[in-house]
Formats: sequence, C-alpha cells, structure tokens
Amino acid sequence: TTAIYTLSLHDALPISEESFGTRMRLRSNDPDEDPTDIQLTALSFIPNIMRIDSTSMLVNDTGWVSVSIENNEPFVGFQFDLLFPDNFTYLGVVELTERAVDHEIVAFQTTPGTLRVFAYSLTQAEFSGSYGAVARFEFQADSNAGNFFVNLDNVIIGNAQSENINSSYEGSTVTVVYPVVTIPLNAGWNLISWDVDTPNDSISVLFENIMENVEVVLSFEDGGLTYDPDWPQFSNLQLVDHLHGYWIKMTDVNTLNITGVKVLNNTPIALEAGWNLV
Repeated sequence: TTAIYTLSLHDALPISEESFGTRMRLRSNDPDEDPTDIQLTALSFIPNIMRIDSTSMLVNDTGWVSVSIENNEPFVGFQFDLLFPDNFTYLGVVELTERAVDHEIVAFQTTPGTLRVFAYSLTQAEFSGSYGAVARFEFQADSNAGNFFVNLDNVIIGNAQSENINSSYEGSTVTVVYPVVTIPLNAGWNLISWDVDTPNDSISVLFENIMENVEVVLSFEDGGLTYDPDWPQFSNLQLVDHLHGYWIKMTDVNTLNITGVKVLNNTPIALEAGWNLV
C-alpha cells in the first residue's frame, strides 16, 4: 500500500531572542498513525559576532592583530580575553579604530598568553558602523614560521542597557612567514648578495627558480669556487649563504627569490687572509 502524508505547523510562538517552539502535525492515510504530532523547539538570537581577523607577519618582526565586531544591534563597549601562543610577545601597544567615537581602551596581560581588554565610553557613545575592526594590538613574532591560532574568551559586547548582546565569537590564524628578497638579474654578469639567513643553503634549492637561465656562478672562499649547472657533480660551489657575494652569469633576464630569516645589519662576517668576496 502507499501512504500519503501532509505536513502543517501549529501553535508557533512569536520569534524573539529566546527559545520558541511549534508543533508539526504529520497527516497521512495510515489509520493507526494519523495524526502524528512532533514538537519542535529553537533558540533565536540577533547576530552580534566578535572575531579575530586573519593576518600574517614576518619572522622576528612586528605586526598587528585586529579584532572585529559584526553587529546588528548598537553597542557602546566590549570586553574579552585575547589568547595567543608563546611564539608571540605583546608589545604593550593597543589602538582603537575609526569605529570608536568617544571611547577608551585598556589592555593588560593577566598571564603570559592572555591579554585582557576593556573598551568603554563614559558618555555611552555607540560604536559606528555594523562591521569591521574595532581594535588592534601590536605583537612581536619569534623565529618560528607557521600558522598559529589566536583565540578569544570571556567575550562581552555591551549595549547602553548594560546587557551582553554577544551571540558568538571566533578565533583565527596568524601566519608567520619568512621574508622574501627579490633580486632582479640581467642577462650577462650580475654581482649579488642577500640579507636573509636561508633554512637550506643548497645552491640547487636556492637558485631553483632561475636555474634555467644560469650559465655559471662564481664565488671565493680560500680560493675560487664555481658552480656549472651543466656539470653540478664537478662543481665545488654547492652551498651559498648571506655571508658571501656571488657572480652569476645569466643567459636571460630573471628574478631570484630568496626566502629566509632577516639578519641583523651588524652580523659579523669572517674574513680569511687573501681575497674574500662578501
């Protein structure tokens, strides 16, 4: 036999920022099961969301982590804990964005990885807009590259009635990358060096993106060093680094991209008696 069903909703409560429910009635031509009532409940809310914005910074360098609020209701202040990994050091600098009207912000560390933040207005002024960053914080990244999760906790978005209208909050990833040095190369001879310490000093790895145009590479360390891409196994220049200079003869124009950790300007360079190319 074939059963035929129809659905209808009954007794729906008005939608507000609270639980509401309704009764779904299932009608059919099944005499033993008609009608069947199913109770439905839901929790409604107005979205007011705080989130950390995805960003990136260089290893051993400073950068900004910003916090945004997407609001469908006006708010006059906020409070939260910013949780960050030990790869980052908070530099004690916090700024409100242009969304602030008559507001102050205070941030202090409660533990090495927790930054407690308050923003308020003594005049109960409302933040402008409905989307975008409200505050940003300056951090120092260490020498570790990678993706690091920064999270929020104890989030309050306050309205003029001192109510917490926060509906949800989201953490995000801060990507720490090595700086990339780009070196334009002309056809013919080029004398170059770079100021980043590369994680891999193999010439075949570092010059991979230009190798099709490399005719020969020359350097000097207790004597002349040569790399010939046609005879790599007989070349005595296998490693290149930021402590030496290099002559590169190119068959065509190209750009060398070197990725590594930025070195200090006063990095010492060891010199041997006789000729050095640095």
